[in-house]
Amino acid sequence: MKPKFEIKYIEVQWYDKETVTKVTESLNSLSLEYNDKIKIFECETTIYPNTEGLRGQLGIRFLDSKQVNPYIELPSGEAQHLSPIQDIDTGKTWWIVKDSWEKQNKFWRHTDINTAGTLKLILQEQTCHVLIGSVDFTRDQLETYLSSFKDDLWELILDDSSAIQTDKPSGGIGINETVIECINHLISHAEKVLDTPKVELREIQNLKPRKAVKPVNRTFMELASKTNQRFLTSRATTPSYNVSENRYVRNVSSKLRPVC
Repeated sequence: MKPKFEIKYIEVQWYDKETVTKVTESLNSLSLEYNDKIKIFECETTIYPNTEGLRGQLGIRFLDSKQVNPYIELPSGEAQHLSPIQDIDTGKTWWIVKDSWEKQNKFWRHTDINTAGTLKLILQEQTCHVLIGSVDFTRDQLETYLSSFKDDLWELILDDSSAIQTDKPSGGIGINETVIECINHLISHAEKVLDTPKVELREIQNLKPRKAVKPVNRTFMELASKTNQRFLTSRATTPSYNVSENRYVRNVSSKLRPVC
């Protein structure tokens, strides 16, 4: 079966809460596969963290002219309907999540891809599950995700209104034997990382004997103003464990301490 829709990452720029000025779409759509066993389409992606100057979100576009309001099936069984926007440059209609309008920065907040789990999309007569993971971050993304982790971890666990679905018992907050086992694995791997933490050489300036100097701007100033100096300012390095990866592991460990 072929999909009658496509899913892409798009960035939307707004003039006000009703007016779109520009839509930038990713070059490639998410790869869709049909699961014959459960009769749905599936695609995979990773958490798309908020990055400075970029507000990416999932956009759904139907490939035929039939336009039925698509929606997300929430864990409660209720429907969260998507909202249509039109790209004025291409004429394409995209369906997106609008959670709340941020007036100061002029954009619609959305939580559809900020949590690992499964997003269930009901798209006309076809259904698509977006499987959202959280691996393979770049260093800059890790810095941003660390901040998000500090601020929003418990809110995401406790937020029953989130569109992202996970395996959790009704009436609880998702802390079951599977979660406990995952926490134990996480602690075990964190301990291994802490035994051999990542180290990064940071550049500094230090006094060195003349023959060992790696010159910087200050070195030439000293040569011009002070003759016959035995020691001059040189480029040097010092090891530092204060890197994003180590801070992330430390923060994960500190968040788990109350649970353990």
